[in-house]
Amino acid sequence: MASSSDLNTPPPQKPYVVEDCRGVLQLLSDPWLADAADSTRVFVSGESAGGNCAHHLAVQFGTAGLDPVRIAGYILLMPAFISEKPTRSELEAPDTAFLTRDMCDRYCRLALPAGAGKDHPLTNPFGPESRSLEAVDVGRVLVVAAEGDLLKDKNAEYVERMKAMGKDVELVVFPGEEHAFFGVKPMSAATGELVELIKRFIAGAGAAE
Repeated sequence: MASSSDLNTPPPQKPYVVEDCRGVLQLLSDPWLADAADSTRVFVSGESAGGNCAHHLAVQFGTAGLDPVRIAGYILLMPAFISEKPTRSELEAPDTAFLTRDMCDRYCRLALPAGAGKDHPLTNPFGPESRSLEAVDVGRVLVVAAEGDLLKDKNAEYVERMKAMGKDVELVVFPGEEHAFFGVKPMSAATGELVELIKRFIAGAGAAE
């Protein structure tokens, strides 16, 4: 079992998990999937840090994907976007929240290269070293945020800045919910609403093609 000191120590430098996500896209082109799935209409989704991964796949591939895989849209569920300058939702997050500022700080130390701050491209999509999405066709993007999540303001900022670039991005905020609510309360009404929201988004993206 990891000690408390282990949780504060950055891991050795390794290839970013984004490269593993790239490998998953490559697997989708495997012939054994041809009869079970349409590799020309793939949706990339992730929750929390997985939402960051989805963003970085959008940066790398847009809708082009990896031939023959084509990406129809991206679904970012409470992506863990953060920066050195805290937002109001971060500052007001209570210590009793499901995701606290202290936890977020620890996760950043574990996930980022040694010595990197929160403006690193992995956590701040609009940081000084982050690649621009200005010229990338990302298709349709759905961003889901939770009203009681300290990441809410950064999620909203992401959508605003993407829209300013002319991207087709939709933000849906779930009132009264916290970070990762659908994992904590999988049978709740809010989780059911989220499932229906994603179904409508995917159906709408298909109709728009």
